[in-house]
Amino acid sequence: MQADEMILVSCDDHVVEPRDMFEGHVPGRWREQAPRSVIKENGIETWVFQRLANKSSNKISWQNTCRLFQFGPFAHTPMTQANVGALRALAADVDTTVRSKEEWRKQCEAAI
Repeated sequence: MQADEMILVSCDDHVVEPRDMFEGHVPGRWREQAPRSVIKENGIETWVFQRLANKSSNKISWQNTCRLFQFGPFAHTPMTQANVGALRALAADVDTTVRSKEEWRKQCEAAI
């Protein structure tokens, strides 16, 4: 199977932007304000947007949204049990077979 034959089905639509996504695409006068990837002293890579690191921007956006909509992401599954291994064990009956686009097409057509 070739990479261009594969289809990715995302469960929560996260996108990881390339490090240089905004370089060359943002006009010079706004370049300093554009989001950028930086590597901190401890070696961890993070995004910085208008001098705010991920942790700060999450407090402004994601955490406020959770409060506004009274959404507790770990209300039903504690954070300690929300790791890949534990979640896969809970979804043992879910088919996670890697299939080509052609295989997906055939499977969808057969279901119609």
